[in-house]
Amino acid sequence: MTEPKRQHLVPRCYLKKFGANQKKEWYVNAFDKIKQNEIFRVNVKKICVETEYYTFANISEEKKRFLEKFYANTVEADYEEIYQLLINTKETKLSERQKFTIIRFIVTQHLRTSKFTNNFNNFWNTIIEKGFSMLDFERGNTKIHFEKGRTIDFEDKTLEEIKKEQEQQNREYINISNLDRIYELTKRRLKDGIAINKMNPSVKLITSDNPVNFGKFIYDPNSFIRMPLDESHLLMIIPFTKENYFDPKKISRGILSEEETWIHGNFNNIFQIENSERYVIGREKNLEDALFFFDNLNMDEFVDKCKLIKEKSQKQLLMMEKKLGSKSS
Repeated sequence: MTEPKRQHLVPRCYLKKFGANQKKEWYVNAFDKIKQNEIFRVNVKKICVETEYYTFANISEEKKRFLEKFYANTVEADYEEIYQLLINTKETKLSERQKFTIIRFIVTQHLRTSKFTNNFNNFWNTIIEKGFSMLDFERGNTKIHFEKGRTIDFEDKTLEEIKKEQEQQNREYINISNLDRIYELTKRRLKDGIAINKMNPSVKLITSDNPVNFGKFIYDPNSFIRMPLDESHLLMIIPFTKENYFDPKKISRGILSEEETWIHGNFNNIFQIENSERYVIGREKNLEDALFFFDNLNMDEFVDKCKLIKEKSQKQLLMMEKKLGSKSS
């Protein structure tokens, strides 16, 4: 059996919902934020993938890729089932297993991407470089000292070798720690509501190599969580509060108006572009529209328009409540 050395940080089962099938292969369009080149077409096998990203270097060959296998065989294996459940307007009820599977997939996808790890390594490399510049090798001072007796020894090693070792250690530590975080965060959100918003065709959703929007701090129970499922469906995890009650055993569904879609669709697309590490992903026309909107964005105007639409929606809701109240009396 071939070992999974090329490992997806965003799984193909998710990416293909933003692409098209051709001769049994799935393709998406993407924009590379680093190269700033034109939108290009790519097989989902070849994007959001890194070699041995979830592999542990210092354990046996048969066990060193257990984390990649866990993601593939446990988390991703159920995705097609939960995707069909979420977009099927006839389905409203959720079993405990289905609820757990949905939230686990979203939490896992948030944690498994490389953005946090790479940001931490960049920060750690800055510390190492500063410490290295202060060493005096002629006097045998080859170690950087940290709290609790931890040291990094540069004897017989270059700065680049040390940085590479530290990056590997940090990545492995974060990856293994994520297993506990996945189950802890999933259990914390099981009482929350699940909502699916169907977009008006006026704005199409895109995704990225960092697709989950956790809103506030990841451990904040009041964080709204958002993730696009495809170009037309936006999944939201809504915090459980007395004022904001959603039946935890049901899927709440909404069909957004053109104005509501303008807010939620553009908000998602702005997030995907801003918070992606490198790749923004979707159908070609959808990417073109989202990138054009982002490049020409006036944030003050955006916020003002959102406020106006919200006020209009609140007025309409009050009018409906008054009409319903007068009929019942």
